[in-house]
Amino acid sequence: MRLTREDVVGRAVEVFRRRGFHGTSMADLAAACGILKGSLYHHFPSKDDLALAVLEDIHAHFRAAIFPLAHGPLPPTDRMAALTRAVAAYFAGRDGSCLMGAFALEIGAGDERFAVRIRAYFDDWAAAVAAPLEPRHGVVEAQRLGRDFVARTQGALMLLKLAGDDEPLARCHAAMIAAT
Repeated sequence: MRLTREDVVGRAVEVFRRRGFHGTSMADLAAACGILKGSLYHHFPSKDDLALAVLEDIHAHFRAAIFPLAHGPLPPTDRMAALTRAVAAYFAGRDGSCLMGAFALEIGAGDERFAVRIRAYFDDWAAAVAAPLEPRHGVVEAQRLGRDFVARTQGALMLLKLAGDDEPLARCHAAMIAAT
């Protein structure tokens, strides 16, 4: 079986999620793909290049499947509820692991190639959260609340990952819906 670039990215997501960026080697990634390390370099010249493709893949998924739920003809409360359900479902299936958040903490602003992509993801997420809040709070306050709710969600995801406690995430999402 010949792996495509997309196959490699999909398998790399789980390795990075479990081991982190610095704890993952190209040998780990190749093993997850069932290929030799040299074959992995055919698709990606470096671990950085593969990690950046993983971040883009995650962001693309959220842009296509999750963030659009915040827009449309439904009432704001229904849009926020749909958005929070989709976010909860995505992260519940990953034990609360947020690779963007993990990479932000692990790599941080130390590498601008990563920082710019991670910031774009969180900015897009905050904008999606802000959209249903705008009718009630206005643009400026909705943007502030959007960023606050994303930050609160990230903290709740950490607790979900560390302790398996999904109550903080549920409370955060209930507060988001109540704010619309």
